[in-house]
Amino acid sequence: VSLSPLGLPLGQLRATVKAGGATLAGVPVEFKVGNKVVCTTATAETGTATCNGGSQVLNLVLNGGYTATFLGDANHLSSTARGAILK
Repeated sequence: VSLSPLGLPLGQLRATVKAGGATLAGVPVEFKVGNKVVCTTATAETGTATCNGGSQVLNLVLNGGYTATFLGDANHLSSTARGAILK
């Protein structure tokens, strides 16, 4: 899982899931700010998952970012990465 910094619009969380250099489409990604799950969503055809974390802007700042976890599937182990709010 690789992450992009907090994007526009404010609170947009993003993660890309790759395996062996290829992106994975349709796999679940869980976004957390601190210990709170903000959303769980599947990746698009580009391997990118997005989540609207706008309601968590204060917590994003206080926690210094967010985490995204690829929950794994029958062929791939789970993976977690941390995203900063600024790059």
